[in-house]
Amino acid sequence: MKKFLVTNLWWITLAVALILLIAHTIPYNPVKVDHVSVILLLVIFLSPFISAIKKIKIGDFEAEIDPNEVQKIRDEVSKVADTDRAEQLPEIENTIKNIKALAESDPVLALAKLRMELEKILNHIYRATHKGERHDHFIPVGKLAHTLYSKELIPKDVARTTREVVSICNRAMHGEDIREKDAESVIESGSILLYELSSYLDEYKYKPTESKEVGRDDIEKYVKANYRVTTLVPLENNPVKNVYVVDQEELDEFLEGYNEYAEFIIEIVPINITGES
Repeated sequence: MKKFLVTNLWWITLAVALILLIAHTIPYNPVKVDHVSVILLLVIFLSPFISAIKKIKIGDFEAEIDPNEVQKIRDEVSKVADTDRAEQLPEIENTIKNIKALAESDPVLALAKLRMELEKILNHIYRATHKGERHDHFIPVGKLAHTLYSKELIPKDVARTTREVVSICNRAMHGEDIREKDAESVIESGSILLYELSSYLDEYKYKPTESKEVGRDDIEKYVKANYRVTTLVPLENNPVKNVYVVDQEELDEFLEGYNEYAEFIIEIVPINITGES
């Protein structure tokens, strides 16, 4: 309702002014056109300019995200984050490019994507640092950032600034106006935070229990191999064991999304490896 009032303020103002003017000037009304009518006419004249007023507050609702908030975040990010992370973490570069490309056509949708990626990486850090715990319940982004900071897994300033970026993304997603240049600035700040958080995730990721050098021939064998993937689906009635045969590309796609379903992997075995029996 608040959003409707702010968005349609011009039309509401015009309609009210016209109604009041008519009430003072209809033929059977003894009231003549006086200073009140003149004021109402002035309101009608000014009403087209009311739509240009965007910094209006009704309760907790603001019609426009303050550019000063955006600048504050930009300044904070420049202090707490390493702007050279892009060169150190190229694997996240595609995500950033996709967000910035989306911003060219739909800045609000790009902010929604940025929020989702920040939430995702916070969840990854949380899971990587809370091994053995169940994570079935939803944890809000703000609480996630605070929890990671309180356990000294990410710096306080990074947690606070991440919450501020997510807050602006949420407000834009829920209808508050944001200037295009400010949306780009938030995306730039959020991108730096993504690089920063990715660096912490890299520290907490699972480490191999054994490593050994292999030759290029070995790599080619495994790249061209097929893999037998065995999973369990723990249905309440009649649980199921599934077996898939996939190539390397299909395996990558499978691993990317399998944890979104009630199915978990219990075995991955390479098969049909060239040069091996």
